[in-house]
Amino acid sequence: MFDRISRDIIKKFQWPMGGLDRFSNRPCVYRIAKELTIHPQVVRNRLSELFDSGFINAIKFYANDGFMPWVRYNILMNQSREIMDAIVNDFESLPFVERVIIGTLRSKVYEDSGKIGITEKDFGIVSAIAFNDDDLKRKMKLLPQCLKLDENIIEIMKGNARKSDPISGLELSIVNGLLQQDPLKANLTKLSEDLSIPLRTLRRKVDNLIHNGVIYEEVSFNADRAPGTIIVYIIMLSSYNKYLPRILQDKFLENRMLLYKNLSRFSFFIMHAANFAEVDEIEEGFREINPHHWVAHRGGSYNNPYIKYSNSQGDT
Repeated sequence: MFDRISRDIIKKFQWPMGGLDRFSNRPCVYRIAKELTIHPQVVRNRLSELFDSGFINAIKFYANDGFMPWVRYNILMNQSREIMDAIVNDFESLPFVERVIIGTLRSKVYEDSGKIGITEKDFGIVSAIAFNDDDLKRKMKLLPQCLKLDENIIEIMKGNARKSDPISGLELSIVNGLLQQDPLKANLTKLSEDLSIPLRTLRRKVDNLIHNGVIYEEVSFNADRAPGTIIVYIIMLSSYNKYLPRILQDKFLENRMLLYKNLSRFSFFIMHAANFAEVDEIEEGFREINPHHWVAHRGGSYNNPYIKYSNSQGDT
């Protein structure tokens, strides 16, 4: 199932960020089929297989926090399975938690004998929205007890500085409406009825939100469900734009890259490998680009389907 066609389909969801696979409009079955010169039914079937297998958890719309009235915080933790059990299974009661990312950090240890050993350590990132630091402290009290202990929190990373004035209340309502829809089947006609605004006006406003980089799509994976492959996360400080051109120049890395995204001050490059020998080769390739990076695998990204963005502290 997870072959070249499936990988090429996944790459088309790198939207609306830059790179070789950029669409001017949001990716859909027909646009992906046209780009890959395959039949739309093939795209439908492969996406169904990827969803049914559990490898793709969701494809969701998100809002760029640089335009929002709140701040996105990423809580870096030294645990993984506990986060899955405590948060992912109880998303409905935690509407301020946007997503959870878990994985296993993998690093090489050079022993006295000259041999190279491998150490692994679980990690997790809880992405939460709050209006300020005090609001975050209030919301963190609602987290399960095992996630509030200081010894379990490595760092709390505050989101990027605001790019512009916050979007209007109507635009925020449009963003929230899009959050509740499947990007592959987004129905603007129904949304225009729900918001009581003309369809033409809604289309224009959605186009403006896309053009200004206010909304984007994100694909969430469960790496444990990837048949016959290893999903690798390369984590580096700074924006992906700083490293992307050099990565795309390396044919080996470019062929193995699925997606990339920013989280606070860090960039995630999501790669695939056939075995751990290829994982080592991927790491060596990134070492030449930036020696200061982290390698993770056995990861997963889980979106909260109950998240709703607010413009007032009392609603979140």
